[in-house]
Amino acid sequence: MVSVAFAAVNFIIGIWAYWSVSSYNNVMEDFKDNWEMQPIVDIQTSPSMCPNGYEELIQGKWPGTNAG
Repeated sequence: MVSVAFAAVNFIIGIWAYWSVSSYNNVMEDFKDNWEMQPIVDIQTSPSMCPNGYEELIQGKWPGTNAG
């Protein structure tokens, strides 16, 4: 009986570990993608749209941030 409970707990921990590693791989893929981008060399503020030749710096909400 104890070995069945031990096996069940190990199975659950194994599933949890798999999902943890899978989400970590996405973080590493995002890091690689960001590393391959061009560096930021100039930032301008604008009350409405971006000037020609510029793109939005913040495009939405980043994970882990709160409205402030």
